[in-house]
Amino acid sequence: AVAAAFAPLPGAGLDPALLRAEPAGTHPRVAVWLARPSAPLPYDDLAAWLDNLAGHLGERLLRLKGLVPALESDRPLLVESVGTLFSRPRPFGRPGEDVPAFLVVIARDLEAGELEEVAPTGLFRFAPRAPASPFMRAGAGVPRVEALEGE
Repeated sequence: AVAAAFAPLPGAGLDPALLRAEPAGTHPRVAVWLARPSAPLPYDDLAAWLDNLAGHLGERLLRLKGLVPALESDRPLLVESVGTLFSRPRPFGRPGEDVPAFLVVIARDLEAGELEEVAPTGLFRFAPRAPASPFMRAGAGVPRVEALEGE
């Protein structure tokens, strides 16, 4: 049944060019940014920043995902969204486990400095990242986040 559902329609040609994936990093309107929290954040500040980010970027926010330390939790919070629809942040990992703190923000038509303007300001440091590799897998499937310049 699945094969039949995805079978080409009789007489409908498929352009082979549609099957070729565009190389990562070539879309001129999509930006990928790595955000590192300056310190563990009060949950209310993180929630306000995420809400303000969604309000500021609107439909330009494509995806956001990462681990953010919160003062109210002994484990980092897994934060993720598709567009402006956010999952409820939830604790990730085991207490005391050393996990990287980061957010990957993928947005369309993002101007330089826009992320720094989202209030409350100063919660994160930002650096652009190539879309193909905002983080890389290292050993046993554990993500290893690339360092920001100067780390």
